[in-house]
Order: sequence, then C-alpha cells, then structure tokens
Amino acid sequence: MVGEEKNNRVNKIKVILILISLLSFSLASWQMTRKLEILIGLEEDLSFHFRLADNDVVGWNKGELIWRLQVSNILEPPLKDKHSGGEELILRDIYRGYFYRQDEILFTFTVEEAHYNTRTGDLVLYDCRMESPLGDWLVTDKMYYDKKRNDLRAPGPVVGNMAGTDFKADEMRVYFDDEEINMFNIRMVHSLKKK
Repeated sequence: MVGEEKNNRVNKIKVILILISLLSFSLASWQMTRKLEILIGLEEDLSFHFRLADNDVVGWNKGELIWRLQVSNILEPPLKDKHSGGEELILRDIYRGYFYRQDEILFTFTVEEAHYNTRTGDLVLYDCRMESPLGDWLVTDKMYYDKKRNDLRAPGPVVGNMAGTDFKADEMRVYFDDEEINMFNIRMVHSLKKK
C-alpha cells in the first residue's frame, strides 16, 4: 500500500511536470511568435502580417486584403527609415505576389525584391512583372503601393500588353478605392515582345 501510494505520487508529479513543461513550451512559443510579430511590425489594424506557416507577407487596408507576397527570405535586422521613423523590411526570394480588389486577384506578379515600411504600410517592388487573370501583362523597374492613398503607382516607363495591344506608358496608377486603372502618356506599339 505504501509502495502503491508512493507510485501514485510519483505519477502525479510526473503528470504535473509534463503539464508544466507543455505550458512553458506553449508560453515560450507564444512569446517567440509575439516577439517576431513585434519585430516585423504587426499592427492592430492588420496592415501587415507575416504567417510563419506559409511564409506569406500580407498587406491590409481598411480591413480589406490588398496584397500578398510569398517570401522565403526577410533580411535582418530591418533598416531604419529616416523619413518615416519606421523600419523597412527587405523581402527577397519572392516566389509570387498578388494584388487584390474586393478579395479577387487583380494582378499576380513576380519581383526581384520588395521593401516594406512597418510604420507607413507602404510597399516598394523592384523589377516587377505583373499579369492579370485575363492574360494582360506589364513590366516596370519599380512600383509603389501607398497605403495612405490606397493606390499602386509605377512611375515608368511601363511596357506591356493589354487586350492584345502592346503599349508603352510613362506612368501607371491603380486606385483601389475607385476601382480604376489609369495609364499616363500611353503609346501603342507593335514591336514589343513578351518577356
């Protein structure tokens, strides 16, 4: 009886130790995730989010999904942005990116590198090639997503093909709130080849 009681106590202690270690592991895991979220600027308004499970970096504006990048490399530490006071995350090895309008894919894109400002929510894409679900495409050296204005701007030159017609434009803007795309100083050309 004394031996059985001793075994029961030992078993209870083991169970308690296992529960404590599981709680400690869960707490440590939560703290590590929270530290990572703070490090990369997760804001209460869900303007930016990094999900470890699928390596997605996601940008929100006014509760609406605007962009998503599938990223395999975030350079650390983040760079300090002198103008905004925020941190700039350098995102590399981007498999694919998406711009959305009302939860529908507006464009898919590939880029060499992206910079995300954790304070302003702005995103800069370098060496960008975008494609629409309809097969339209465009290429530009740099694109800017401005969270405050909720627009996407390519200062140009922008070359591409829309509705089967090759074009070159000095600038392109996508206004997410107004649901319109504008090209400025656009010239139709027929000698462009798909990249």
